Amino acid sequence: MTGKKVCPVCGESGLFYEAGGYIGAVYHCKNCGYVGSLIIEGDEEIIEEIRKKYREA
Repeated sequence: MTGKKVCPVCGESGLFYEAGGYIGAVYHCKNCGYVGSLIIEGDEEIIEEIRKKYREA
């Protein structure tokens, strides 16, 4: 089973592919501005927990 791909900082799915190839995949979050190669692929429970912690910060 594959989950939804979301930003590890804010939990939103508004990610776009910024770079790839030799350096690997780099994503940019439209919501919080995160740029990096780490993204979260999870179910709704995990995503909601990320969003909750982001709102509290």
